[in-house]
Amino acid sequence: ANPTVSLVAVNGRTAERFLKRVMLTHPFAPDVRVVVLPSTSPANARMRPDEKTRCWSVIRDFPRVSFSR
Repeated sequence: ANPTVSLVAVNGRTAERFLKRVMLTHPFAPDVRVVVLPSTSPANARMRPDEKTRCWSVIRDFPRVSFSR
């Protein structure tokens, strides 16, 4: 486990399913936030690009924490 990881963001539902399988044997710390973002695939045409951008901004806006080594 990496103590500096506080957010894991996945690109779409397929990535979410894979992550859930991985987490069965390698669980994250309770304070790690997992966010499922809309797929960036062109096949995901039900969302407009500006809507996807707004959803993906969670990464940009997530609080950053500085760690000293």
